[in-house]
Amino acid sequence: TQQKEINGNIQDENVGWKFWRKRRLVVGVLAFFGFFISYILRVNLSVAIVAMTSKSDK
Repeated sequence: TQQKEINGNIQDENVGWKFWRKRRLVVGVLAFFGFFISYILRVNLSVAIVAMTSKSDK
């Protein structure tokens, strides 16, 4: 981190969450949620298609 001395006090210029600096973790979490949502949509669509089909006895 870059530090700056003002009036004898050392202050950090990069104030913020250190979590966002770990981009690999962020990309991994976003990929996980993307695959999870894709899986949920696939399951939901397969259930909906089965429910939409009509049974005909003809």
